[in-house]
Amino acid sequence: MQTEWQRQEGAGNINLDEGNPYVPEEFIQTPAIVQSDLDKTKVMETAGLRYTKIPYTVLFAEGHFEQESIGQYEQEEGGPSFTRDTDAYNGLRDGRVGFNTSPWRWLTFSTHYLNRLSDTDYDHRVDTTAGYSAFITHRKIDTDEAEAKLVLHPVNWLRTTLTYRRVTTDYSTTTDTVPLGNGPEGIPAGKYDAQVFGFGVTLTPLRRLYFSGAFTYSDSKTTTAQNGSQSVVPYQGNIYSVYATANYALNNLTRFQCAYSYSRADYGQDYTGENLPLGISYTRHGLMAGVSRQLTEYLTTNLRYGYYHYLEPTSGGFNDYTAHGVFATLMLKWPQSPKPDAKRSYAN
Repeated sequence: MQTEWQRQEGAGNINLDEGNPYVPEEFIQTPAIVQSDLDKTKVMETAGLRYTKIPYTVLFAEGHFEQESIGQYEQEEGGPSFTRDTDAYNGLRDGRVGFNTSPWRWLTFSTHYLNRLSDTDYDHRVDTTAGYSAFITHRKIDTDEAEAKLVLHPVNWLRTTLTYRRVTTDYSTTTDTVPLGNGPEGIPAGKYDAQVFGFGVTLTPLRRLYFSGAFTYSDSKTTTAQNGSQSVVPYQGNIYSVYATANYALNNLTRFQCAYSYSRADYGQDYTGENLPLGISYTRHGLMAGVSRQLTEYLTTNLRYGYYHYLEPTSGGFNDYTAHGVFATLMLKWPQSPKPDAKRSYAN
């Protein structure tokens, strides 16, 4: 169990100026004073169980719980004055069960199921300016996750990893009574669903050569409450990612490194005539090469060159860039003082 307490107080002067300062008759100066106080109290509990009686297998169950109380006060005097005083309480529970097994030295399999629930209540004691987000009285986020991982190590110089993960999150919101409504409005605000596939490999064909690489593919879909409007469509797409790195030790003092990364996302939305054509599609390449040299027992230097290329067609090329970087570092390990001889003396 662990507890935390935090209090923060802030105040300052601001200027809410409007207009063109080079045209005095159209420039309006509006000084104001702002104040903000924040109080947080959190209690956290963690528990875990392990069962190891099954040969080569470990069963586990874990739980994490949090209770957090937040008090937030905001005030502005001068200009568009407002006051807000909100208390919030959040209860979080996170439970995970699963097992891992390794019946043979060259094979390990693990899997788990996780459920996370975050439940928050809001009490807006004072709110002189109605609007977002003070009309929200309750929020719940419910997440389910399942993951499986298989590790194969058939020979000493080869290790492969296969992973699969499925995540689903439901969001719901309760608000103040809607005008002409009968009571608090509970809204299924949104849902997120994703799958992630991964493959990794590690190679050490030579004692001085080390290579590792990873590939991941994920597809996800986010839907939100849109009240029958065709202008809001699901945010759906996928991401491909590749990362590879190689290290070669020329000798005990000199080492070469090289790394390449690639990422491609396709979340751009097709225009149907009614929806907003939002979303993003991009392609990014990154290449890094370098050498490190240990000059003395306490001094090491590193020189790297990086190249990056980014294309984003959904922005009309506005965010495209090509970048080069040279990085030089010098690392000094401070010599340690010799430890005194830990001998005991005995008095007769």
